[in-house]
Amino acid sequence: MAQRHEFETLSSRRVYTGAIVSLRVDEVRMPDGHAVQREVVEHHGAVAVAAVDDRDRLALVHQYRHPLGHRLWEL
Repeated sequence: MAQRHEFETLSSRRVYTGAIVSLRVDEVRMPDGHAVQREVVEHHGAVAVAAVDDRDRLALVHQYRHPLGHRLWEL
């Protein structure tokens, strides 16, 4: 289930559209109230690396991903 987040998209504009990727620039209000720009690459492919230590523990990162609009657990 997606968690509610404290980041608000103020505007969005596409600056490049290609055969494989597109690029857009979003203006985002941060939790402290100031606005920043985020460059978002949209594509159809991805790769991930699973980091497992010698005790078979998997390393994950919990972070906000602006293109999805919420925080997620990632490899």
